[in-house]
Amino acid sequence: MRNHILRSVIFLLGVLFSYSNLADEVKEGIVEFTVQEKIGTAEVPVINVEVNVAKSRDLHVVFKDAKSGKKIKNTSKRIKKSGKYHFKVDVGNLLPGRYQWSAYLAPRNKNWDNRIGDPVNQIMQVVNAAKYGKKLVNKKVKKPVKKTVNKKKLASKDGFKKISWPKIISNNDEYTLTVEYLVTQDRDVHLKLLNSENWEEHGAVKINVNKNGKVSLPFASMLDNYGPGKYVWVISITEVDNPDKVLTKRGRHFVISNVDK
Repeated sequence: MRNHILRSVIFLLGVLFSYSNLADEVKEGIVEFTVQEKIGTAEVPVINVEVNVAKSRDLHVVFKDAKSGKKIKNTSKRIKKSGKYHFKVDVGNLLPGRYQWSAYLAPRNKNWDNRIGDPVNQIMQVVNAAKYGKKLVNKKVKKPVKKTVNKKKLASKDGFKKISWPKIISNNDEYTLTVEYLVTQDRDVHLKLLNSENWEEHGAVKINVNKNGKVSLPFASMLDNYGPGKYVWVISITEVDNPDKVLTKRGRHFVISNVDK
């Protein structure tokens, strides 16, 4: 009987030791933490974080003024397992300026003094506009009036007939982006302006269409508004109100230069 109890104790200790080693193999901490680098004064920050945890932990996120260090918002989220998490943090209407996000893990119901792993920080710039990229996003585009569709004005396949935009812009003159599109039924046409060197988005326009047609958008002061660099218009046709369902896509690369060639 005594030997049976002894073997049971040894087995239990072995199980506990194995579990302890397994937990030790998980290097707990924040793998990745990102938030928008630039937002407008009326936009809500979105936290994207990936964590490794051996058991339930608390993720603490601190938002403060980057210059003065004054805390503006503290929030925490219970993390039950390793993985990627996405959540919004309402910080109210912010004044333009530089702000800092800090995040760290801690045991449940604990805080900074008991933090696990290294904290992470990221600077966020709030621009002087309600929404970042307002120059492009707020372009007024008239939505075509829906009416009985003439089948002769629909295509057999969604696509683009022609896209016109200069390859080099070296001044602040007005240039017109012209897109001739072909659609088989009601569709959304998306136009996005990206920096092709770092793929930062500078704005987007969505236009709902119900027949083949053309859209022309004039833009002036591109040099002043966006600065020298390499850019690309990414133009796509998607199902209505379903931007992830891309039916066709085209890119139009160009350069903004401060040297008049």
